[in-house]
Amino acid sequence: MEIYNLIVTYNRSQMLEKVLNKLLEGGYKNIIVIDNASTDNTNKVLKKFIEKFPVTEFIKSDINLGGAGGFALAMRHFVKIADENSVAILHDDDSWPAFKLDELKKNIPYESRVLGCFPVLHPDGTLNSMNIPGEASFLKNPFLYLTMILSGKKRRPSRLEEFKDFNNFDYCSFVGFAISKSIITQHGVVSDKFFIYSDDTTYTYLISKLVGKIKIIGEGKLTFTHDCKRTTGKSLLNGKFAAYNIKNKIIFLRLSSSFSSFFIFLFVIQSIVIAPSKTLIILRSSMEGILTNKDEYGLIDV
Repeated sequence: MEIYNLIVTYNRSQMLEKVLNKLLEGGYKNIIVIDNASTDNTNKVLKKFIEKFPVTEFIKSDINLGGAGGFALAMRHFVKIADENSVAILHDDDSWPAFKLDELKKNIPYESRVLGCFPVLHPDGTLNSMNIPGEASFLKNPFLYLTMILSGKKRRPSRLEEFKDFNNFDYCSFVGFAISKSIITQHGVVSDKFFIYSDDTTYTYLISKLVGKIKIIGEGKLTFTHDCKRTTGKSLLNGKFAAYNIKNKIIFLRLSSSFSSFFIFLFVIQSIVIAPSKTLIILRSSMEGILTNKDEYGLIDV
């Protein structure tokens, strides 16, 4: 089983250099980096590492494809060059596995179809709320959702210790997401239409519905480090990509639930309550998400 690291980067050359050094220290060998038309020193950083990994594929896009487009390109290239039993580990240019390759290979299941993830932590060891995987059976109908709310049942861990209580997940982020080549080949890559936000949630959810639940690799003992700013629902709604955040979450709900109208209504109301000053952006982006052709955001053929 060969492991490939798939990374998308954009104008974070210093952080990218740190991540590539971390991978070298961890014994990782096969690296695919998609450079989203960076204008900083990214190209110089990549040249420094071109001969340090046995397999290095540094691909520069002519335009910024966003995280979604970058990972779609990385997945396609992975399928093109990797052996049939290979596994891709996706992550951002500010994140890295806090475990060595040998340790991963001892814990990753030796089977033809691997679909897994890892707990993602901030550098201080606290759980990164932006990258927590979750269980989404409540999307099947509003009654399940209301039952979950009334019972106080959690749909995702809130602390690292709680990962032991969740054996499987329905979705996860692209930071520390593991997927076999065979699954990508059979079911496709993420849609570049997302650009940013909800691309990972949608892709991993749709894939898990087809091939089975996403498993925690290493029983929660193997973690990723994500050196990013802390985010909240309010900070995301007030960020510069708020329109993508709203529109893409609504597209996710349309793709994942037969009762999407109910969940969209709740999501829009909740967003307005959290960020009332962004009401116009929320309503405009929500309408765009409702009117967009959702099929263009599903699984895309390799």
